[in-house]
Amino acid sequence: MLTLEQLQRLTLDGDAIERVPESVAREHCVLPIGFADDRLSLVLPTDLDERTYDLIKFVLEFDFDYETADRQTLRNFVHLFYWAVYSDVRNCSDEFRFKCPKMWIDLAATSDPMIRHCGTCDRKVHYCDSTMEFDKHRKRGDCVAFVDRDTSATTLGLPM
Repeated sequence: MLTLEQLQRLTLDGDAIERVPESVAREHCVLPIGFADDRLSLVLPTDLDERTYDLIKFVLEFDFDYETADRQTLRNFVHLFYWAVYSDVRNCSDEFRFKCPKMWIDLAATSDPMIRHCGTCDRKVHYCDSTMEFDKHRKRGDCVAFVDRDTSATTLGLPM
């Protein structure tokens, strides 16, 4: 079983993410993490039942290997990885003095999955999915990628 620390060290593989429909990943808590020897590598929840496993196998139509992780911990990573691949920047508010045109997936991965590095401005970008977290980084002058949970609006930039 993968620990939180091991999940945090995983890097995003957009090709693997695109092999698993987002609806399947979110509903069944499936995290695609890459390919090894032409087989898809997944992380599945430890409490996955046989019926759901068979459904995933049927939907993917692709050979896969898997490791397991706690469902609640895994759910956060599924959300983050799919958001990073499929989000675009929209509904930018006046709270940002600079609105970055990049997407999260365009930024370089770091050892912390909640932080990316922007090679253009040479700054860390912090993933925030709560106003409290956003405010904390705003006060420190950090760049953020902010997802408003209520509206699903996404903004990447430097807050005022």
